[in-house]
Amino acid sequence: MQLIFKLGKIPVLSIAEIITVLKSRNLSYDIINANRYFLHLKINNNIYPDILLNILGGTREIFKVDTIVPTKEARRIKKQFKFNLDNSTTALGFAITESIKSYKEREFKKPYSDIKNRMIPVKLAKIMVNLGIQDDTTAIYDPFCGTGTIITEAILQGLNVYGSDINTQQVKGTIKNIEWIRDQYNLDKNIQFEIFEHNATTMPDKLKAKDDNISIVTEPYLGELWTSKINKGTKNLKTIAKVDKSIEKSIKSISKILKKHQRLVIIIPAFRMKHETMYLKVRDKEFVGLTKIPFISDIITFENKELSDIMSIMYKRRNALILREIFIFEKI
Repeated sequence: MQLIFKLGKIPVLSIAEIITVLKSRNLSYDIINANRYFLHLKINNNIYPDILLNILGGTREIFKVDTIVPTKEARRIKKQFKFNLDNSTTALGFAITESIKSYKEREFKKPYSDIKNRMIPVKLAKIMVNLGIQDDTTAIYDPFCGTGTIITEAILQGLNVYGSDINTQQVKGTIKNIEWIRDQYNLDKNIQFEIFEHNATTMPDKLKAKDDNISIVTEPYLGELWTSKINKGTKNLKTIAKVDKSIEKSIKSISKILKKHQRLVIIIPAFRMKHETMYLKVRDKEFVGLTKIPFISDIITFENKELSDIMSIMYKRRNALILREIFIFEKI
């Protein structure tokens, strides 16, 4: 079947997620075309587009091309469409649109929130979880679990989850949110999760003996909640240097949990100063046993550049003072 994916605000991130999800589920595909709005693929396996859309976080719609729609699929169909693939071809089919309502529920209705600590957006958490999953991944660990946004998105993917935080209140809050997500989505009550208090700069001994193939997906502490553009005063630079060192120590520590080929997907913050963006030193460091990998290994030409060269992706909201730069490491 041919599927056309309508991409999100950061198209390269959307493409990376789609390709990773297909590979992790051993789905064969051929790339037909890609641009900043759409990714057009031929999928060589049978798959329901609505199920695929529910897995993805960075895709707004999936268009199924040249399809006669069976009656039993009618409920899944959001709209019919004609889609101009190029100057000479028009595709007929139907489109499935993501549910914004479910994202809003997970963003705003969960029982425990902590706005002061800059909660990661649900969609971004979902994308990062997908980027971390390999075909043999059985669990996700978030060593900076906060309110559990990454943890709950991993649970919705059917994975075992482990989470830790240095803050006791965050640990209790994450457990509340896990229990809420299980009830809200009628998930299996026997789902495996373990949330505990721990400082991410040291190795969590209780995960050493786990049989799971664990990938680590996390957003570490990003520093203070800045209310205006940051200047290069001594106090601010010391604060940023402290964040830098903490993330470096955490990567060295938590990466010891990973088995060969398992991934660490991590956000490293950048700080918007008055006249420039300040990047942390840790973003350019090399770590023993880890290799930084590109987001997309396939040969895809996108706006006159090869996507296989992209080693990090910046996620930023308008007027944000702290920017989120995403990296993928793999255990070697």
